[in-house]
Amino acid sequence: TSDLVFLETKSLNFQLSKFAPFIHSGNILLIEKEISDAQYHIERNGNPKIILLDLSIKLTRLLHTKEDTISN
Repeated sequence: TSDLVFLETKSLNFQLSKFAPFIHSGNILLIEKEISDAQYHIERNGNPKIILLDLSIKLTRLLHTKEDTISN
């Protein structure tokens, strides 16, 4: 699988293998939806500080949920 990863990080301490367990099939679509919604609201002249704060809180909650606890 390392042949498929083309990410080069600027931070020496960041390792994709440690971040990957937080992204799973239970939350990837919700994460994409929240990012798209935030982008839409910023494009519609929403306050970027408030929108990005809200996005960061939502992403934090999504990243810390277990795969089997998310239901649509």
